[in-house]
Amino acid sequence: MIAPLIKKWGIEIEAGWKPCRKCISYGSEDDYLFSINCNHVLSKRRLKLFCGWYIKNDYSIEITKENILGKSLFSSAKEIVTYPPMTEIEELHRDMKKLWKLINCVNSSMGMHIHTSFGIEEEGIKTLMIIGSWEFIKWFQNQMEERFEEIWYRINHNVFCKIIQSQRAFKNAFYSGSRYRSVNLTSIFSHGSVEFRAFPLNADINRAIEYTKFLNEDSTKFIREIMDKNEKIKTILSERDIKEYVYINKREY
Repeated sequence: MIAPLIKKWGIEIEAGWKPCRKCISYGSEDDYLFSINCNHVLSKRRLKLFCGWYIKNDYSIEITKENILGKSLFSSAKEIVTYPPMTEIEELHRDMKKLWKLINCVNSSMGMHIHTSFGIEEEGIKTLMIIGSWEFIKWFQNQMEERFEEIWYRINHNVFCKIIQSQRAFKNAFYSGSRYRSVNLTSIFSHGSVEFRAFPLNADINRAIEYTKFLNEDSTKFIREIMDKNEKIKTILSERDIKEYVYINKREY
């Protein structure tokens, strides 16, 4: 088995969440849908989660009654985020399985953004530079087209995770600070990670876990093949960008 390259995982899950009994007793449905006060859904102790997950408002999420999964018509449009990032993918999968049981609404306005970081040793830096190459972006998007029909549709139709059409477009997006692409490198400066925004929120937990396995296994294999060739690769990342990535990650490694 090829040793994975990802050292830390962070996931942002945009969804309509099942209401808790405390909130459902307050006011009308509209009051609840746009409530900013509910944080009962993620009791770490009650749910026996490995990671702390915090709740954020995300006004790009739309609740649609025709996409409600459970019996209750009440859903809270929220984004929940790993905090701190997780290091063990098995623990991440276990938390995801528990959290997916709380999802009450899934539609095209919702996504699962996956942040990955690779350490600050030589191998991690090489990995980051390869991801900052057009060779990797082209391979990643081709894989989406061939293997994940729902992701390919998403990056061709969702303005928050647009397909990257060319090497020039990739470079322009990075230097203009635009994060709304299938692969977002500007998160290096805010999180010390690469953000994969292409993945939709999938009601099927097994499919969602498959996305993380793709990054952990298939991407690792592709990146290691490039490393083994030992060829100089053209990356859009500068020495300053790498130093910023290292600086942010040094606080946690």
